Amino acid sequence: MGEMWRLEGLTKSFGPIKAVEDFTCSLEEGRIYGLVGGNGAGKSTLVRLVTGVLKPDRGRILKEGKELVIRSPKDARRYGIAAAYQEFSLVPDLPVINNLLLNIEPTKLGFIDIDRMIYKVAEFMDKLGVNIPLDKLVRELSPSEKQVVEIAKSLILEPQLLFLDEPTNYLSEEQREELFKTMIEIKNNARTTIVFISHRIEEVFRVSDQAIVLRNGRLVDIYDLGKVSMDEVVKAMVGELAEEFRGYKYVPKAAVEAVSGKPVISVRNLSVNDKVKDVSLDVGRGEIVGLAGLLGQGQSEFLRAIYGLLPYEGAISLEGRDVKINSPRDALKHGIVYVSGDTLEGVFLLRSIRENISLILNLWRGLHKPVLSKLEKEHAVKMIKKLNIACRDPDQPVLYLSGGNRQKVYLARGLTVNPKVLLLDDPLKGVDIRAKKEILNIVKELAGDKAVLFFSSDIKELLPIVDRVLVFFEGRIIREFKGEELREDLIMEASIKGTAG
Repeated sequence: MGEMWRLEGLTKSFGPIKAVEDFTCSLEEGRIYGLVGGNGAGKSTLVRLVTGVLKPDRGRILKEGKELVIRSPKDARRYGIAAAYQEFSLVPDLPVINNLLLNIEPTKLGFIDIDRMIYKVAEFMDKLGVNIPLDKLVRELSPSEKQVVEIAKSLILEPQLLFLDEPTNYLSEEQREELFKTMIEIKNNARTTIVFISHRIEEVFRVSDQAIVLRNGRLVDIYDLGKVSMDEVVKAMVGELAEEFRGYKYVPKAAVEAVSGKPVISVRNLSVNDKVKDVSLDVGRGEIVGLAGLLGQGQSEFLRAIYGLLPYEGAISLEGRDVKINSPRDALKHGIVYVSGDTLEGVFLLRSIRENISLILNLWRGLHKPVLSKLEKEHAVKMIKKLNIACRDPDQPVLYLSGGNRQKVYLARGLTVNPKVLLLDDPLKGVDIRAKKEILNIVKELAGDKAVLFFSSDIKELLPIVDRVLVFFEGRIIREFKGEELREDLIMEASIKGTAG
């Protein structure tokens, strides 16, 4: 088997962040490659570069030695490249059948064998034990059904190079096995090259011939999985301890050591659909508890449920008293504030800093009461100073602030009600390094009289300020790290392996 595909020097940056840097790799036909790496390693970005969703800053893609010109997914499909994306590429308001045929184009002779294509899709769905009416709208499908349609949409094109980005996220064990059989079948029969991304490292070993290891956007190495152990691959993914944290030593905060009595917040057996499963934890006053794990393991859903954004089963108590939280209003009433890393979800860009910061205060006063501009301005000025928000004045629209300062405005809004519990859902996502450090310092200072639950997709962000870290894997807490165990490499290894250690 010779080289069929070559990715040469692919590089992509988003501002100062290099998501993929000088990636070079050859891929043979009829092989399955596991593409592995931690959060932010560049896996999904690489998929989008090859499939034409993103344009590389530099680099090229070759097929049988010939350079390809890929400016869009349509171009990629013409060359026999397809993908099932982690974030589904389905159109919610179209029926399943329309989604499946959306990217099908006539041959040079003008013919499309629709019947044959539909038969193959039906056969694939039957193997997975899924009976999805083809006239059903995608928005009406369950997550597992959407997953099946997303995969089928890529298979219907009969690609020569197929990317499967976390295709097993919503599949049952039986469905995963059937998918693996299908992958091996098209590898052997159609000589398809498959690049398979999964956070379950055992799945990569189960179905792949080789593992391509990415770390910080760069290729580490390619391993023949018949000759290496899982521990060796995980070690390559984790790498050496980051230089800036090499000398990091855990120092217990006096405020936490002095805590006695009841926790500020207790969660017991909390479950959210199939995303969070039977999670229990306590957080004391002055304590910052980090939530770690690979993306999509239930951390965000856990925090959103506590804030009343998602329905849940289980029990939540505050300072020893049981509470039921059905909405964000209930959460705020009990002193719980949530800050998302998605500022588009949390701030009103066309509104002023003053209006954004005072939103919760005005809601408490009542929708039918007049806005007190003087009070709004006082609160805004106070928070601008406290959080060091770089702006012209409180009346400046949030749209004209940097990403870091928008995030500070979002945080300031929650702090105006002096919360007991602060829920931080990947709040430093897309924020520059300087702003990250400022926000981390703010959180550390604020934690004195609060309980803080802090999820970050970047473990390095957690280490300087947390008292302990809880690792999520497939909706459960599988490991706790504290004291001298608070090390990036150990936490990452547990996140990847999904074992309690």
